[in-house]
Amino acid sequence: MITQPQIFVIFEPGLFGRTVCTVLTKDTEFKSDEAGINNHNSSYKPVLDNFHWHREAVALLQKTHEELKTFFSGVNNKNAYSVHNLASYKFAEIPYQKFFSRYLKIILMPKRDCLRSFAERVYEAHITKNAETDYYMKYIKKDLSKVPEYFLKGMAINEKYKYMCEHFDRLQEIKTTLPTNNTLFFDPLDLFDLTKFQNLIDECTHRLDIGSINLPKLKLQTFLEKNKSFFDKHLNS
Repeated sequence: MITQPQIFVIFEPGLFGRTVCTVLTKDTEFKSDEAGINNHNSSYKPVLDNFHWHREAVALLQKTHEELKTFFSGVNNKNAYSVHNLASYKFAEIPYQKFFSRYLKIILMPKRDCLRSFAERVYEAHITKNAETDYYMKYIKKDLSKVPEYFLKGMAINEKYKYMCEHFDRLQEIKTTLPTNNTLFFDPLDLFDLTKFQNLIDECTHRLDIGSINLPKLKLQTFLEKNKSFFDKHLNS
């Protein structure tokens, strides 16, 4: 049993999971790649390899108890605590209580009617738009250069929205089975309210008895402002 505190930040792509991880690891920089609105280039480093994507969560859930025990033994106990950046709700289904005595799952879960806005953000947050549209068009025998850009963009956003809805609905099915004493649900749009964001961090550090963490408010506010336009209709309602 690993006694070092663990924080599992669980989300779907585009829900600001890395931003929460950046704050929890006391990084004060919110660095984007050329897209300008993501946090891909923060100094957050994963604690474990193969512990981030949806396909990796699926693979882990197929492992035996002993195989999972070996996998999680890679956690570095020399650190005061570890923060894991997990981009799939599937990670919520892993039985962490069998391997960690002190842990907390922070699950970023927006309202369902906000998912399309998040799908639009995750599309814009990636630079390689061609790779995105090529993926969705691979079964359609068309010359993409002749397909209108607005169609490709709309199709990519629709596919991301469907993906998010499927994962969101699965989370609703299993939500009541998750240990309540180790799970915090948080609406990612509440990150735009720095008081609510600080309260989330305070709750986390209090439950795990780790040192307090203060939000780097000025830099965080600058980063969030770049994303605010995607969610104005929700934030102002």
